[in-house]
Amino acid sequence: MIMPRSIISYLLLLSTLTISCIAYSSTDNSLNDITKTATPLTALPIPNNFSVEYVLQSGLFDIGKTKQSLNIQEDGRYAFTSTTKATGMFAMFFNSKITERSIWEYHEGRARPLQYSYKDTNKKKRNVSLIFDWEKDIATSIVKGKSREINITPDTQDNLIYQINIMLNLMENGNNKIIKLNIADRKKLKSYDVNIQEKETIKTPAGKFETIRINRDDGKRVTTLWCAPSLNYLPVRIEHYKKDDAKVNAYLVKFKGLPKGNNI
Repeated sequence: MIMPRSIISYLLLLSTLTISCIAYSSTDNSLNDITKTATPLTALPIPNNFSVEYVLQSGLFDIGKTKQSLNIQEDGRYAFTSTTKATGMFAMFFNSKITERSIWEYHEGRARPLQYSYKDTNKKKRNVSLIFDWEKDIATSIVKGKSREINITPDTQDNLIYQINIMLNLMENGNNKIIKLNIADRKKLKSYDVNIQEKETIKTPAGKFETIRINRDDGKRVTTLWCAPSLNYLPVRIEHYKKDDAKVNAYLVKFKGLPKGNNI
């Protein structure tokens, strides 16, 4: 059995798109030093602690699951963690677990990253960590033990918390047509335009939701998120595909710590 390339790439990169949550406690001393000196937070307009879980599907097959969680730490910083792994017969072909974690603070109305990590239990050459120095406007990327400095802008995000910032942006600026994202990647700062499209009703295993569809198309890959206002604009469905390959969808299965009464 041959897995479509988009399924493999989706499992590798899904956490950069979003989904399900698990609490994660840090034992990284360098991270603790960063968070101790970070600027105190103001009130976050979304719940401080929530968790969600998604099922990944390609065609008629369930191919994996993603779990994510947002947790406030003792020092007042936030940890947003995402884990993705294949399930069922697909686990025979892709048996690693991918974990992404972002430690961040709420600063001037947005999630500002302090440290980001990506870990693949099988393909360790893909592992990366980023440390953000906001006094110098530099992010240090560490890949395979080698470090590289990336110049960053005040609105720079990492590959995980852009989901949080999309939620915050939609809550504050519901009439926007485009959300601009600057994301610090492994080697450089990348810029994307996310187009806010029309309203759509989406059915998921967690229920039926009124959503706003948003889309990013870079000419090679297309990512679409359906964000539910009743869940603080959490994505309830995510679709990702390369132009020449199969589509993979993630559907919300369950959630905890978010509003409950407004799905339809």
